[in-house]
Amino acid sequence: MMVLSMLTNSLIVGFSSEQLAVWCPWMYETIDNDQFIVNGYGRYVVAIVFCIEHFLILSAVFARCLVCEKPKWVRTAVAKENYERAQETKEKKEKTE
Repeated sequence: MMVLSMLTNSLIVGFSSEQLAVWCPWMYETIDNDQFIVNGYGRYVVAIVFCIEHFLILSAVFARCLVCEKPKWVRTAVAKENYERAQETKEKKEKTE
Protein backbone atom coordinates (compact mmCIF):
# COMPACT_ATOMS: atom_id res chain seq x y z
CA MET A 1 0.00 0.00 0.00
CA MET A 2 2.85 2.33 0.87
CA VAL A 3 4.55 1.74 -2.49
CA LEU A 4 1.33 2.40 -4.39
CA SER A 5 0.85 5.69 -2.57
CA MET A 6 4.41 6.72 -3.47
CA LEU A 7 3.83 5.86 -7.11
CA THR A 8 0.58 7.77 -7.38
CA ASN A 9 1.90 10.80 -5.48
CA SER A 10 5.01 10.93 -7.67
CA LEU A 11 2.88 10.81 -10.79
CA ILE A 12 0.61 13.54 -9.46
CA VAL A 13 3.57 15.79 -8.62
CA GLY A 14 5.21 15.12 -11.96
CA PHE A 15 2.33 15.32 -14.37
CA SER A 16 -0.74 16.87 -12.74
CA SER A 17 0.53 19.58 -10.44
CA GLU A 18 2.59 22.65 -11.16
CA GLN A 19 5.21 21.68 -8.58
CA LEU A 20 7.70 20.23 -11.06
CA ALA A 21 7.35 23.38 -13.18
CA VAL A 22 8.38 25.39 -10.11
CA TRP A 23 11.38 23.14 -9.46
CA CYS A 24 12.50 22.98 -13.12
CA PRO A 25 11.14 26.08 -14.87
CA TRP A 26 13.41 25.71 -17.92
CA MET A 27 11.52 22.55 -18.92
CA TYR A 28 8.14 24.28 -19.07
CA GLU A 29 6.57 27.11 -20.98
CA THR A 30 3.50 29.05 -19.96
CA ILE A 31 0.79 29.69 -22.53
CA ASP A 32 -2.47 31.29 -21.40
CA ASN A 33 -1.74 30.46 -17.73
CA ASP A 34 -1.21 26.76 -18.55
CA GLN A 35 2.07 24.92 -18.10
CA PHE A 36 3.32 22.86 -21.03
CA ILE A 37 6.48 20.80 -21.33
CA VAL A 38 8.92 22.30 -23.83
CA ASN A 39 9.49 20.07 -26.85
CA GLY A 40 12.38 17.71 -26.24
CA TYR A 41 12.17 17.89 -22.43
CA GLY A 42 9.43 15.29 -21.98
CA ARG A 43 11.89 12.47 -21.49
CA TYR A 44 13.69 14.48 -18.80
CA VAL A 45 10.44 15.14 -16.97
CA VAL A 46 9.66 11.42 -17.04
CA ALA A 47 13.22 10.64 -15.87
CA ILE A 48 12.95 13.10 -12.98
CA VAL A 49 9.62 11.64 -11.86
CA PHE A 50 11.04 8.12 -12.22
CA CYS A 51 14.11 9.00 -10.12
CA ILE A 52 12.06 10.72 -7.41
CA GLU A 53 9.71 7.76 -7.26
CA HIS A 54 12.51 5.21 -6.95
CA PHE A 55 14.37 7.33 -4.41
CA LEU A 56 11.26 7.41 -2.23
CA ILE A 57 10.73 3.66 -2.53
CA LEU A 58 14.39 2.87 -1.76
CA SER A 59 14.31 5.24 1.21
CA ALA A 60 11.22 3.51 2.58
CA VAL A 61 12.73 0.05 2.10
CA PHE A 62 16.00 1.17 3.70
CA ALA A 63 14.19 2.71 6.68
CA ARG A 64 12.06 -0.40 7.10
CA CYS A 65 15.16 -2.59 7.17
CA LEU A 66 16.95 -0.38 9.69
CA VAL A 67 14.09 0.19 12.09
CA CYS A 68 12.95 -2.83 14.08
CA GLU A 69 9.24 -3.44 14.48
CA LYS A 70 9.67 -3.88 18.24
CA PRO A 71 11.99 -1.74 20.36
CA LYS A 72 14.74 -3.50 22.28
CA TRP A 73 13.05 -2.96 25.65
CA VAL A 74 9.91 -4.74 24.36
CA ARG A 75 11.93 -7.68 23.04
CA THR A 76 13.78 -7.89 26.38
CA ALA A 77 10.52 -7.79 28.36
CA VAL A 78 8.95 -10.49 26.20
CA ALA A 79 12.06 -12.69 26.49
CA LYS A 80 12.06 -12.22 30.28
CA GLU A 81 8.39 -13.13 30.49
CA ASN A 82 8.91 -16.24 28.36
CA TYR A 83 11.90 -17.26 30.48
CA GLU A 84 9.93 -16.83 33.71
CA ARG A 85 7.04 -18.87 32.33
CA ALA A 86 9.44 -21.63 31.30
CA GLN A 87 10.98 -21.63 34.78
CA GLU A 88 7.54 -21.83 36.43
CA THR A 89 6.54 -24.69 34.16
CA LYS A 90 9.79 -26.45 34.92
CA GLU A 91 9.28 -26.03 38.70
CA LYS A 92 5.70 -27.33 38.51
CA LYS A 93 6.88 -30.31 36.52
CA GLU A 94 9.59 -31.09 39.10
CA LYS A 95 7.09 -30.84 41.97
CA THR A 96 4.65 -33.27 40.35
CA GLU A 97 7.34 -35.86 39.72
